[in-house]
Amino acid sequence: MIVTGTQIRAARALVGLRRTDLAKAAGLHANAVSYWERHVHIPSAQREPVGVRRMREALERCQRSVACR
Repeated sequence: MIVTGTQIRAARALVGLRRTDLAKAAGLHANAVSYWERHVHIPSAQREPVGVRRMREALERCQRSVACR
């Protein structure tokens, strides 16, 4: 599944997180989230699934909790 930067940004906004909040919750560097959202850097095929999975899991956790904010 390909996830676009626009989708990442929309999901983050829906949950009410800043880029830094999502990055911290996902165990990623804030620049990675920023680059992906702005389509500046396309993650390698090996790293994309891990990063996307981490962001998805973090968004799901944060949606159910205010601990991420």
